[in-house]
Amino acid sequence: MATGRTYGAKEFEVRIGIRDQSATGIGAVPGADGHTLTPVVYRLNGLNDIVWDAGYQRTELNRSGTRIRRAEDIINHYGSGVWTWDFDWTVDNEVGLQNLLNLIYPENANTAAHDNGFIIPAAPSTTTYVHGAGGATNCTADIVIKNPNDDEDRLMYSAVLQTLTLSMDATSEGGVLKATGQFMSGYKPTLGDHDAIVTDSESTASDFQKGLFDFTTHTVGGDDASVKAFSLTISNPASRIGFQGSAGETDGYSRAGMIDVTGSITIKADDNAMEHLDLWQANTLIGIELDDGAQWDFSLPACHMSGHNMDMSDEGVFVEIPFTVTSGADAGSVPVTIKAT
Repeated sequence: MATGRTYGAKEFEVRIGIRDQSATGIGAVPGADGHTLTPVVYRLNGLNDIVWDAGYQRTELNRSGTRIRRAEDIINHYGSGVWTWDFDWTVDNEVGLQNLLNLIYPENANTAAHDNGFIIPAAPSTTTYVHGAGGATNCTADIVIKNPNDDEDRLMYSAVLQTLTLSMDATSEGGVLKATGQFMSGYKPTLGDHDAIVTDSESTASDFQKGLFDFTTHTVGGDDASVKAFSLTISNPASRIGFQGSAGETDGYSRAGMIDVTGSITIKADDNAMEHLDLWQANTLIGIELDDGAQWDFSLPACHMSGHNMDMSDEGVFVEIPFTVTSGADAGSVPVTIKAT
């Protein structure tokens, strides 16, 4: 017979902060508040647990002389794998959004809070992700999933934000910005009372509710556009490298591969939109600009179209244009600038 009360999903809470590597190196288990920068409580659209399965290296051996596996025939090593955690968030906190931008490309020349915006340049750099690394570039996150049973808090630490999707849809949630993505860690998440990791300093403000209807400029290929939906995915994955310690946890990360930036924009099929098919066929780069004239801006000056999909609805025809962001001819453009302040 079950004992104790049943817990509800609303009792769990997520707190994410950027690790201050000048104080706590990559891979060290944090012990108290103060090791994270600008920690935020994220009010998510439903909460996922950490995916634990890939943290194991599991092999089921087929040995001679037996038709049923013995316990010894299953090799199950915990610690030499990876752990991931997915999130889905309708953005309501400015610092929380800026943290995610800073984590998807920590080497950006500006912080995401800067007036000139978050930038991915034509020649991205990378930083040192080895186990124990400190330094001035803060490139990983510490995540606490606060459990109503205090001894079962999850702490996922030194985690890399691998993918980040920012999307807005005029027909959903008032067009407000949504952020989804995935964190990965090569270090074993810990269970325990982790309330002290992120405590008095976390931001709980609901101070950001910008979206599609806040833009005053909407252009595709230099032409004005009536935008129904927009999505941008930044993929900057890391791989765990080597093994260290008795559990075989990662000896750091490699994060020097391709940064893929892709997306789609859906616009009303007016005379301007009809011309974009010609641009696609001519292999012509297009610029996409969404801007409020102040500090809410997506600037993608050199996008390569990968489709032109007509939605032939009786209520109105729209065109979805998927695209890949480039650095332009001879890497002459800044691929991505996002302002969110």
